[in-house]
Amino acid sequence: AAGDPLWLLVGSASGTISAWDLGRRPAKLVANITQHGLPIVSLSFFPGRGTSMALSADRRGRIMLHAFSSSMVLL
Repeated sequence: AAGDPLWLLVGSASGTISAWDLGRRPAKLVANITQHGLPIVSLSFFPGRGTSMALSADRRGRIMLHAFSSSMVLL
């Protein structure tokens, strides 16, 4: 819907998940999540109104759930 954030989450070999706000021009990096420490092998994003969720998995199979507010603050 109009006004909803447009985010891109990117998992890296360093274990960092980067969150980008694509609704800004130019796109802006709004968060780096460094909880894994091992390469990210899977990342799913579930947008929601107010709060969105992401599920990430690293090379050892550790799965983490991340919650984001609409202002992109990690909850």
